[in-house]
Amino acid sequence: PPLMLSVSRIRGWMEPPPFLEIGELRRSLHDAGVLYVVTGSVAAMAYGVPAIPRDLDIAPDLETGNLERLARILRHLGAKPEYDPNWSGGLSHEQCASWVPDPTDVSTLDHRLVTPHGEVDVVPLKSGSFADLGARAIGGIAFGVPVRIAHLEHLILQCQQWNRERDRRRLRQLLEARVRLEREGLPADITERLTTR
Repeated sequence: PPLMLSVSRIRGWMEPPPFLEIGELRRSLHDAGVLYVVTGSVAAMAYGVPAIPRDLDIAPDLETGNLERLARILRHLGAKPEYDPNWSGGLSHEQCASWVPDPTDVSTLDHRLVTPHGEVDVVPLKSGSFADLGARAIGGIAFGVPVRIAHLEHLILQCQQWNRERDRRRLRQLLEARVRLEREGLPADITERLTTR
């Protein structure tokens, strides 16, 4: 069965808890030939950080053909940006509804997108470029397909730079994971952790 993670969200009102089928999203992206590095909460989970992610954060390769493949699978999934009335720079309801991915303009892809399998957050540059992340990414197999996970040190640096309250909480957990890794080494099952939570 697909991995389904639930998490409650409160943004001034109660919303139904979203779900996240990491395996289905991963397989869809893999089958479409999209190259990317997993970052964010899902990457942190691989290092043993307790997390219930609300989305799958991906930093795609910015090569034109890869962005075209990403745009094509996003259209196929019916992906649309998540409407967030509390985000001053966010899109309106109408803009979210009419959004279409444009592979020639990477900024149009930089959104948290709602799909039938949960949310995918495409972060072309915010989490670091594919080239930078990929240079130290940890590779493996998760959900039966290859995966590249952002390096723990990159996740730590990201939290230090963003320094929001949730980043400070996550930073403490990542630093604890670093101590465990220094003591015990990188677990052989790092990508399996994504399929067992």
